[in-house]
Amino acid sequence: MHIQLRLFLLCMLLLAAAPGALADAWDDASSSASRDAVMFQVEKARIVGDLTKLIQLGAEIKENARDDYAANYDLAYLLWRHGQLLYDDDHDDERQEIFELAHERIERALELRPDDIEARILMSGTLNSLAGESLFARMRLGRRSYNLCLENAERAPKNPRALIQRGLMYHFAPETFGGDPAAAHATFRAAFDHFDPIEEGPGAWPNWGAVDSAGWLGQVLVNEGRIDEARAVYQQALAAYPNARWIREELLPKLEGDVAARD
Repeated sequence: MHIQLRLFLLCMLLLAAAPGALADAWDDASSSASRDAVMFQVEKARIVGDLTKLIQLGAEIKENARDDYAANYDLAYLLWRHGQLLYDDDHDDERQEIFELAHERIERALELRPDDIEARILMSGTLNSLAGESLFARMRLGRRSYNLCLENAERAPKNPRALIQRGLMYHFAPETFGGDPAAAHATFRAAFDHFDPIEEGPGAWPNWGAVDSAGWLGQVLVNEGRIDEARAVYQQALAAYPNARWIREELLPKLEGDVAARD
């Protein structure tokens, strides 16, 4: 395991075991602007795929937080995105550990605010990520993630993050389990429209999902043969985040490669 990752995981495990050791309040009204600014940097780092920066920001968050809702939510989100950045590398064990730590954090956030929709949405994400780690995990956690996704969509039908998760369910599930390409398109479109125009800059946190919605909507449009529309969606996201790794290095090159292969 990479030394930097090992130290990061050790730090997180120690803090998970003793959350009361964290320092200043993170969700105090006076610190909300600071929280927004820090989490904007987290979101920017994960969008461009800067793992080193993400680890650095995690350390900063831990130094300025205690065992409150916001600190647990923010660390859960950072860890979840950290794990997602390890999919392309040979880090299976580390990734699962990180997803487990993320899930522990969001469980704690929900203990503090049981009905908080943003925490419920993030928990659906951590469950889904853990379920993807193995067939056993999928059997154990898949149904729980699925049910939570449906409940979140009912509780917050216009929340763009709940829409993204509902769209993913429609997109990936077999038809017998609710899969529906047309519904996936409509749901991703609704999420994308929420962020239109996509703008780079701090806002009231949590506000993640702009690049996610663009990436998933673009893929659905490609599947439907609507190439120009998909390209426009990708380019709109890149106008705000020029170095968005998923779109710039994966989705857009794949789209252009497929177009060139057909021509």
